[in-house]
Amino acid sequence: MEMEQLTHKSQEALRRAVAIATERKHTEVGTAHLLSALLEQTDGVVLPVLTRLEVTPTTLRNRPTEQLH
Repeated sequence: MEMEQLTHKSQEALRRAVAIATERKHTEVGTAHLLSALLEQTDGVVLPVLTRLEVTPTTLRNRPTEQLH
């Protein structure tokens, strides 16, 4: 995958997912890391989509955090 072909927000999310994994001393970056990163983006598309689907971001945010411990 070439990072230059991704949107700016996607690049940010991937970088943040790597940072989350690194902070937690994980050797691999997984979907829980990426979901956590996407949920942190207050100006991204994920939170508005969740709101439209009537999914509480806080509830969803807790799930990957629990998996990452």
